[in-house]
Amino acid sequence: MVAESDFKGVFDSTGVTARVNGQARSASFQNEFRLIEDVERQVPVLRLFASAAGGVSHGDPVTVNGDDYTVRSIEPGRDGIFTRLLLQQAAPTAPPAPPA
Repeated sequence: MVAESDFKGVFDSTGVTARVNGQARSASFQNEFRLIEDVERQVPVLRLFASAAGGVSHGDPVTVNGDDYTVRSIEPGRDGIFTRLLLQQAAPTAPPAPPA
C-alpha cells in the first residue's frame, strides 16, 4: 500500500511554500485548464498532502509567491495522499482612507 511517507521529498525541488490560513505548507502550484461556464480557463491549483489539507475550507485565504488567493474548491485525491485546492485570485483590498 502506498503511503504519504513514500512521497516525502516530492515538493523539495519543484514545490513552493504556501500560506494557508496563515500556516506554511509545502505544495506544488500551477495553472490548469478547466471548463468553467462553457469556457476553458486557466485556474490556479495548489496540490498538497492530504494531511496538510486538514481544516482547509472554502473561502480560506492562501498566499503563494506573494499573491493572494481564496480556496474555491477542494478536491481530495483518489489515492488519499494528495489534495488539490482550486483557487481564485483574492479581491484587492482598498487602501486605508487618509485621516480626516
